[in-house]
Amino acid sequence: VKDSSFPESVHLCLLKSLEKWENPELLIDMNVVRNIVTLGREQRALHKINNRQPLSDVQVNITIKEWMVDLIAQELNVKKVTQRHVEQDEKLEVVMEPTLTDELTAEGEANELRRTIQDLRKEAGLLADDKIGVSVDGLTDAVKGYLVSQLKNTSIQQDGSTEILAQRILNGVAVK
Repeated sequence: VKDSSFPESVHLCLLKSLEKWENPELLIDMNVVRNIVTLGREQRALHKINNRQPLSDVQVNITIKEWMVDLIAQELNVKKVTQRHVEQDEKLEVVMEPTLTDELTAEGEANELRRTIQDLRKEAGLLADDKIGVSVDGLTDAVKGYLVSQLKNTSIQQDGSTEILAQRILNGVAVK
């Protein structure tokens, strides 16, 4: 129920000053995170490794807070962020470890396939809660393990017995 004490519209109300809500330390920290992520993505581009491919490690030459470590690891899709403390005047450096283990490669392939499967679901007009079956030719057990853990409403098969919604070839693997 609206009475005369309510404004005509919240869109016409004046906002409180943002100065009271600003947190200068948080802004500085987020700027550091943004710079590290930007440099890390440049390293990925240099090595031609897309962001869906997890990597083992990124090294930064500054000390950062724990919540920043977690955010950087998530944004750069790395398993570990290693911090090296250096002199205060030294320029920020970010070094990605581009070496791929079999496990990292399998996880990266699973991430690509998961994206393809989700795109096919969307093209078919399916919702995230809809249960589907997917047939994938050329799938390794390691990649299948990652897919099963990531796609809860999806049955993954390798024998081609499920209904074909669409077909797409991704890195030599047919997803139907």
